[in-house]
Amino acid sequence: MSSDYATERSSVPTHVSRIVETFFSKLDANTMFKEDDREILDNSRDSMSEDLRHAVTIALETEIRKMEEQGEPVGDMSQLTFMPNMIAPVDVDEVLMVGSIQGEGWSGNGELFNVPREDTTATAE
Repeated sequence: MSSDYATERSSVPTHVSRIVETFFSKLDANTMFKEDDREILDNSRDSMSEDLRHAVTIALETEIRKMEEQGEPVGDMSQLTFMPNMIAPVDVDEVLMVGSIQGEGWSGNGELFNVPREDTTATAE
């Protein structure tokens, strides 16, 4: 069964790219932000993308590891999305988000995490 987990791990970058691209397409269409916040978001896109990629990668890899330890299948990751609960544009390149990865059959539904990750240095082991 470990080869299934290895396959899932190898597909993480593809899923991360799709999740991040989908998030930004929805964010671009969102009109709930006032003009100043929208300008911060537009000017912070690169750092937001990097932060979100990192956070989603950690979330997916953590879930795969958890499922492997429990001997359970990971499930289909092709429909996963990042669902923000909060987006706070503080300044350019300083956008804080809290959200979770959601998807049918995803055991990590509803598990909130920060973007950028607060544990960035701790995960570099």
